[in-house]
Amino acid sequence: MRRLRSAVTCSALALLAALTLATTAVPAQAVLPSKLILSVYKGQTADPASLQRTAILTCDPDGGTHPQPVKACGALRSVNGYIAKLPGNPDIFCPLIFDPRTATAKGTWRGRPVRFQHTYGNDCELHRASTPIFDF
Repeated sequence: MRRLRSAVTCSALALLAALTLATTAVPAQAVLPSKLILSVYKGQTADPASLQRTAILTCDPDGGTHPQPVKACGALRSVNGYIAKLPGNPDIFCPLIFDPRTATAKGTWRGRPVRFQHTYGNDCELHRASTPIFDF
């Protein structure tokens, strides 16, 4: 009888431990916060003397100095943080005026380093290709 009681107690304790572990386990895919420093320069290079504007974008939680962090973070989530893969907005018509702008992004996206730089023909083309990321 003693052995039976001991076996039942051990089984109950093992079951309780398993249930406790299952309810306190850390999710397998925790989302790391992201932080990007976004800058726009006048010209074809990222020369500090030609810096026009800059903003900080944080995601998960969404915030920073960017005026539209929720929209910008949503757009980045849709392309897993790859700015070059943004679909852009083909409905925006841009004039054929050459007034180049260089956009850069530096920081991390969910733990992965981000280094982006691209030169666009003008501010309108920058907006069309990357909205809402560089809309500040």
